[in-house]
Amino acid sequence: MATVHVGGRSQQRGAERAAGEAEAQLLEANDRLSRFIADSELCRLNAAPTHEFQGSRLLCTAVEAALVAAELTSGVFDPTLVPALEA
Repeated sequence: MATVHVGGRSQQRGAERAAGEAEAQLLEANDRLSRFIADSELCRLNAAPTHEFQGSRLLCTAVEAALVAAELTSGVFDPTLVPALEA
């Protein structure tokens, strides 16, 4: 973990603003990519009745990263286990 020291009031306000924006982006990503939120984009993908799904850039990037992780771990990480997890 890194520690960041910010000097001056204006720099501190800028850092606080940046931290707030980062937190908002992470919360939005969670809301859109959570398998625990029924209307999230990820849940809609998992429930899609066809093999085609028009996903956002965020979803496509997350799926690509998950597939790369599966390949790099020789399948130890497997993003396709939802049915088994929910059984």
